[in-house]
Amino acid sequence: IFFSLLAHKEFRFIFPILPLTFIICGFTIVNQLKQRSNTRFKKRIILIIILLQIPMAFYFSLLHQRGVIDVMYKINKIENEYPNSTIHFLMPCHSTPYYSYVHKNITMWFPDCA
Repeated sequence: IFFSLLAHKEFRFIFPILPLTFIICGFTIVNQLKQRSNTRFKKRIILIIILLQIPMAFYFSLLHQRGVIDVMYKINKIENEYPNSTIHFLMPCHSTPYYSYVHKNITMWFPDCA
């Protein structure tokens, strides 16, 4: 709720809260499983939790927000075809890896960060 009230929202502001929320969620799950005497139900819930984590792990580690890296590889190929080209980014400041992926002397520009 507190994060929703902030005017300037960035995910880095939620990082300090994450360990506390993990502990609260863990206690809640353990208490719910203790109240149930059916071990078959407990095994199903644990299996569902684990199976839900697998596709999320693949998605977040392989696909999520990889576009900025793919763009830099594409820019590297474009510079081979069109030498002395200038690249203009219409993206937020420092949202691309910039020269750490291109490794060439290309003029790149993005809007002012100020």
